[in-house]
Amino acid sequence: KPEGNPDQGSGSFTRYAGTDRYKTSMIAADALKSSLGVSRFDNIIVASGADYPDALAGSYLAKVKRAPVLLTGTDANSEAAVKQYISTNLNSGGTVYILGGTGVVTSRFENSLSNMNVRRLGGSSRYETNIEILRAAGAGNEDLLVCTGEGFADSLSASAVGKPILLSAKSGLNYTQQAYLDSLNINDIYLIGGSGVVTDNTGQQLDRYDDDGRCERIAGQNRYQTSVAVAKKFFPNGAGNVVLAYAMNFPDGLAGGPLA
Repeated sequence: KPEGNPDQGSGSFTRYAGTDRYKTSMIAADALKSSLGVSRFDNIIVASGADYPDALAGSYLAKVKRAPVLLTGTDANSEAAVKQYISTNLNSGGTVYILGGTGVVTSRFENSLSNMNVRRLGGSSRYETNIEILRAAGAGNEDLLVCTGEGFADSLSASAVGKPILLSAKSGLNYTQQAYLDSLNINDIYLIGGSGVVTDNTGQQLDRYDDDGRCERIAGQNRYQTSVAVAKKFFPNGAGNVVLAYAMNFPDGLAGGPLA
């Protein structure tokens, strides 16, 4: 069981909760620090707490970099709290990855970290940002999870798997995504969620990138059943820990993905 100052119930559960989504993300980061057995991080990831795509795409980067995902708003108070956390929990010479453009994580916040190594990963859309993040994570010859970029529930479940996540639109893959996939040597591709969120047309586009020429869909009748289907597929022998997060909103699940 992770250490720290969680609200402990029966002894079987540990709750990580702050007074808002931003403080909860810091408490989840402390739990990750304990789980990794480190006193400070070499990398910290910062994403908007007001929307979900960039932080979802960043879950694989968080795994690769052994980093937490901290959420921030565009207000000075939340930015100052995140900066303070980074100042006391990032190793000297470490890197802060900011996900998304200045419209979601402000230039003011970035400038406040002028004495640190900062790398902003952002494109003109959530899909472009997704590719920038995957490139920075060094995704390559491995499996790929494909989730809708127009909803958060299935991606939250997928973020626990620790594999790269490609966000897709209902209209299918765009040119940048196809060019990126052409540069990879992908093993298996998994479509997370039903055809109403990741369409059959998208699956057909992706089939040619799959090593055996056919993507596999992992889905249930709703977000809850899909989360169970993901767990059964990727944790077939069970797990020593289970992370639970609210399914009707995204912030806590975003922060909990790296811990999972």
